Amino acid sequence: MIQAAGILILDTKSNCALFLKRGPGGDMPGTWGIPGGRLEEGEDAQTAAIRECLEEAGYQADPKALRPWTRRVAPRETTGANPTTPPSGETVAPVVGVTDQVAILGGEQVDFTTFILRVDSQFIPVLGPSGSPEHVGWSWAPITEPPEPLHPGVRIALRRFSMHEMDVAKAIAAGELTSPQSYDNITFVDIRITGTGSTYRQKFNEHVWRDPSIYLNQDFIDRCNGLPVILEHPATSILNTKEYRKRNIGSIVVPYQKRDEIWGVARIMDASAAQMLCEDKLSTSPAVVWKDPDVNSTFKQEDGSTFLIEGKPSLLDHIAVCEHGVWDNGGPPDGVESTIVDDNTTVRGDDDMKLARINGESDDAYKARCDEMDKLLSTARADADGGKELDKVLKGIDAVATALDSTNKRLDNFEEKFKKDAETEEQKEALEKAEKAKDARKRADAFKFSKRKDEEEEDEFKERHDAEERDCADAEMEAGEPEPVALDKAKKRRRDAEEEDEKERADKSRRHDSEGSKRIDALLARIDELEGKIPAQPSDEDYNGLLAVQARADAVYNMFGKSAPRSLQGETKLIYRRRLLDGLKEHTQFKDVDLGVIAVDSAGFDVVEKQILEQADAVARSPASVPEGEMREVVHTKNGHTYTDFIGDPKTWMSGNQPVGQAVTGFGSTTAARK
Repeated sequence: MIQAAGILILDTKSNCALFLKRGPGGDMPGTWGIPGGRLEEGEDAQTAAIRECLEEAGYQADPKALRPWTRRVAPRETTGANPTTPPSGETVAPVVGVTDQVAILGGEQVDFTTFILRVDSQFIPVLGPSGSPEHVGWSWAPITEPPEPLHPGVRIALRRFSMHEMDVAKAIAAGELTSPQSYDNITFVDIRITGTGSTYRQKFNEHVWRDPSIYLNQDFIDRCNGLPVILEHPATSILNTKEYRKRNIGSIVVPYQKRDEIWGVARIMDASAAQMLCEDKLSTSPAVVWKDPDVNSTFKQEDGSTFLIEGKPSLLDHIAVCEHGVWDNGGPPDGVESTIVDDNTTVRGDDDMKLARINGESDDAYKARCDEMDKLLSTARADADGGKELDKVLKGIDAVATALDSTNKRLDNFEEKFKKDAETEEQKEALEKAEKAKDARKRADAFKFSKRKDEEEEDEFKERHDAEERDCADAEMEAGEPEPVALDKAKKRRRDAEEEDEKERADKSRRHDSEGSKRIDALLARIDELEGKIPAQPSDEDYNGLLAVQARADAVYNMFGKSAPRSLQGETKLIYRRRLLDGLKEHTQFKDVDLGVIAVDSAGFDVVEKQILEQADAVARSPASVPEGEMREVVHTKNGHTYTDFIGDPKTWMSGNQPVGQAVTGFGSTTAARK
């Protein structure tokens, strides 16, 4: 892999960037790029970018002002595009004998890191190196309107200016940007959600087959959206609220298929976790759940291992970041895609030799053997006389590596056969014993002490728990615990069970007492409510006062041929006075007045009451108030004597005693007619 770096120099005032036109001698001639080039031995990306900027543009960049911007890994390309009309401000020399075609060169990968450098003003670059410049023109152009044709590696760096957070995540999934990428307070990391096919779970001595058709489809990819990303699996297998708060570091935002695996771009919000994912080589492990275990098929193999064929999971719970994942298939951790390279790490090229790992070989031994191969390769290159000799050496090394790999496979087959042939009755008995011990442990762990029954006597409860404690100790000893340890465990579990039972009974009693108290409070409140609705009985003084008010008003009501209304039970004297006056005020000047407003002032109400009674009395005595053809009887008392007067039309009472009128209609006969 080719390691390279460059600097995107941006004038903050004009929002223009410096572009350099590549000459005919390098890759992608005729395209517009930025100052940059390959890393030399011992250089990191930033050092190389600063050196290339000085060589190609004559500008010394300040390391403190550089900021990582984008990183892209893509196949090496070449093109030949004839220059078009130069943009404003460009100085350009013609490029001769090139075409408009783009080609990928031999599958080489280019890892290009772009740094951004913001400057206060534009400057005139000095194209170099002297004598054979790599570039033939330069231009300060807006980042939204760069000169064309543009170098592919620069295009993604310019697009980065207009990207929001999901654009960055999608660019990682599309391979346009490497993982990880920072965006404000977010770190996007590409991680594996699950592999497919076969793998081996060493913890359970279990070979697993995960059907690709169940996972490599859009339905499963959709299920991965928002999948929680956590640190290590919880003890509860699936997440609960406590474990989620404790372990969550982010979530999957862009799931997608990569080869025969499902990957996802994770949005990591925990800064410490993001740094760990960037700096350490880690892997991932998915947590899937089957509510119906019958969808899985399990087979026991002769060597004691299990072969599991998984069905479709009912729940995808989380993806855990861990040191090693089951889908690493026994190799180094590779579930987290991180292109971060430490300053002290040597990046090997495409021609590095990779040796097959010998069965059971430790990491240190394997690394030492790889280093020895590197030394051998370096010596062969140094001593080789020309390309033919080097090719010969390399072919010899390839042959050795191939033979070694074949030998390893034969050794693996031999070891497997030896294991099967070496199985004895003792090994089978040991396996059966282990299975029995495992079942015994399950029974011991599942043992539970019974709860105390209602109204149960203390002696009866103690006797029952004594027997259960002995049974619990027996179960622990059957599971392999020594007798003293088993007795202590049984005693502790009994104590814990009784404390828990006592706590539950106390809680139940408190709830019962609380509910009874609430019912009593409700009844007392209802009694208070009903008592409040019972009218208060008036005192003798109040009762006499009501009678006096009634008598005074009744005299006026009688003059209209009516009786004054009686007081109601519980009615106050003031309300009763208002009700009496409401029946008389229509005969007075107060007929449209709201007496409730006047009643606020007791002195004012007394005056109005007197006026209404007097005016109503005067109206009752006035003949003008009696309708035509009627008479009204007025009864009043004076000096202990009762007098009755009649006012109105006096003819009214005589109308019944008038003679019938006679009319002569002719001689010899008369006809009476009532008029």
